[in-house]
Amino acid sequence: MKKVGLLSVYNHNYGTILQAYALQKHLQKMGYENEIIFYKKSKFLQIKRLLYIPLLNSIIRGKFKDIYLKIFYKDIYQKVLMTREDSFKKFIDNHLKFSSIYNGRDELISSCKNYTQFVVGSDQVWHPLNLGSDFFTMNFIPEQFNKVSYASSFGVSEIPSKFLKKYQVFLSRINHISVRESDAIDIVKSISGKNAVQVVDPTLLLSRNDWEEICSKSLFNEKYVFCYFIGNNEEHRDMVKNFASQAGLKIVNIPHVDEFVKSDIDFADESPAFVGLSEFLSLIKNAEYVFTDSFHATVFSLIFRKKFVDVARFKNTSSQSTNSRITSLLKVVNLEDRFLNEGASLNNIINKDIDFEQVEKQLSILKEKSLSFLENSLIK
Repeated sequence: MKKVGLLSVYNHNYGTILQAYALQKHLQKMGYENEIIFYKKSKFLQIKRLLYIPLLNSIIRGKFKDIYLKIFYKDIYQKVLMTREDSFKKFIDNHLKFSSIYNGRDELISSCKNYTQFVVGSDQVWHPLNLGSDFFTMNFIPEQFNKVSYASSFGVSEIPSKFLKKYQVFLSRINHISVRESDAIDIVKSISGKNAVQVVDPTLLLSRNDWEEICSKSLFNEKYVFCYFIGNNEEHRDMVKNFASQAGLKIVNIPHVDEFVKSDIDFADESPAFVGLSEFLSLIKNAEYVFTDSFHATVFSLIFRKKFVDVARFKNTSSQSTNSRITSLLKVVNLEDRFLNEGASLNNIINKDIDFEQVEKQLSILKEKSLSFLENSLIK
């Protein structure tokens, strides 16, 4: 039997890998053999991506930062990165199923004969940063194949005008479109005229029991506050310090997630470098409180019934802000008040109980809608 070809992001990021794992596992539960398409882009396409100026700017800044880190913080930063990379690789090797490697566009197009249909997965697959590779657009797939998007995210609240035509072309070719954020429904409609369905992130398709099967044992005996900050806002870390001190709890933090953050060095009581995917789940599951600016840390706080506080990674005024991913989820479960807006009182948020039965009721409604979308979109 031919397989479903999955187009999924698999960068070494906790949420990215866990959503890829969840979608693959759920499709398997539905009876669909599937694999993640392992595509190595040509050098030309890699260079083409640099035409997106924000990406080029971030790469240039990153190069200067790498030089700085190698001089002043090499031992600290490299230890964290190398240990974490090993942990990610072990999980990916044990839990994700990939295709053979397809090198370049010709091999990728030729590979289509190995599949009966295709699903482009969740996460920020339609972010303008990914447009240059022309992979998650599904443009390489011939017209006759069934093409489905599941919980795809634009990652931004506004598409740059110079890319609107490209978005219109590839969105019009996809047979069934579902998105992760409510804002994305409007984006799809305004660009392509097509109706998109809002569905849950793949991580919410699996049950708490499913996640506990791959969750490691508790890493610490003491009670703790868990922090997962992707942004580099020092004020957020100071806020957690004050709260943990008053609550008599230790701080556990995953340091230097997307970049080196100097304040992470002496911020937490525990900053384990070996945290893989199973350990990440455990740190949330066994925490007293979770503080985060991450969408997926918020998701797992809901799954494991944890009191949590969300903070803004970006200023809401930015058209490239990804805060909408979190606020959209909080709106679905009527927990908008867990997002700490500027000037709001932390105590008013953290001490308020969460009605998790009501949360799960709301999520179950959207989950049923999501399951129905997949059942109706995929060809048996």
